[in-house]
Amino acid sequence: MIYYRNTLCMIQALLGSLPYDKAVQNGRSDEEKSMGMKILTVAVLCILVTAPIGAAAITLSGPRLLHRSNVQETVSHRDTE
Repeated sequence: MIYYRNTLCMIQALLGSLPYDKAVQNGRSDEEKSMGMKILTVAVLCILVTAPIGAAAITLSGPRLLHRSNVQETVSHRDTE
């Protein structure tokens, strides 16, 4: 689950930076660079807001939703039936 969340953050950061990077590389106007920087800023803020919320949700809901079972008991239970 942590790998999935980190991957989403990396993808969001990558996609958020593309408009600004392309504007700088192609020598676009200052207005387009400003718009690219705003998109990048929103992407970073979204990551900073949603990552702790997701981590807290996983921490709080994990023990309630996931139950640990002993694999040996499950296997031996199936054999006796």
